[in-house]
Amino acid sequence: MVRKAAGKYSKTKEEQLSEATKAALLAGTVLAMERLQKNNKRKDGMSRKFVKFWNRGSVAQFLTAFYKDHKLTKEEIEELRKIIDELEQ
Repeated sequence: MVRKAAGKYSKTKEEQLSEATKAALLAGTVLAMERLQKNNKRKDGMSRKFVKFWNRGSVAQFLTAFYKDHKLTKEEIEELRKIIDELEQ
């Protein structure tokens, strides 16, 4: 900081630029997060429509058809169990 007369301080050009850069980065981050949220909501809606159309809304029927020829790993099974547990709460 640069000391001015009467004991007041003003910011240097580097400090001002640094603050402007931080503000721009924050604004960009917020915008990116908003876009990701909108994109996730759109994907969720599309997934629901897909399950509803092809499996009459039955997620269990959808998963059975989807994984019929694919053996799930222990990690995938555990992940599905966690999802189900969260839905029950």
